[in-house]
Amino acid sequence: MLGKAFFLKLGLNVRKKYKKHIFTGAKDVFGKKFKPYTKAYGERKRAGKLFKQAGDSRGSRAPYVVGDLKNDLMFHNPTDKSVKVGWTKEGAKIGYLSDMGRKVTTPKQPLPKGIIRFIMKEASSEIKRIIKKDFPDGKVIRLPIGKK
Repeated sequence: MLGKAFFLKLGLNVRKKYKKHIFTGAKDVFGKKFKPYTKAYGERKRAGKLFKQAGDSRGSRAPYVVGDLKNDLMFHNPTDKSVKVGWTKEGAKIGYLSDMGRKVTTPKQPLPKGIIRFIMKEASSEIKRIIKKDFPDGKVIRLPIGKK
């Protein structure tokens, strides 16, 4: 009903919002600020002494140093029924982050609640738009199902 074009656009928007939430906002999947790093790690990160560090990661509690995890977040395989959002190469880091208490996704809550609300709102709006297109005069035909 919603179509591939809808899921393509949705995938782009969800990826953008998820990146903003996790990496720019430095919040976990539950909407809480990430815990501070250990003192030694925090000092090394702020000083830019971790790998080939991305400049914008130095003062952030967000779970990235070089940007690989952030840049690997993609949407995949939009169809007329769904789209997948996730990591293609850096996904193993998600478990490591989770073990450190820095949850960016969980089985029970794969996305932040605000993004889930956004998805529901977009789907609802698209369904209303489709119904309006199919029934421009506002008349809805009701068909009884089952026995009377």
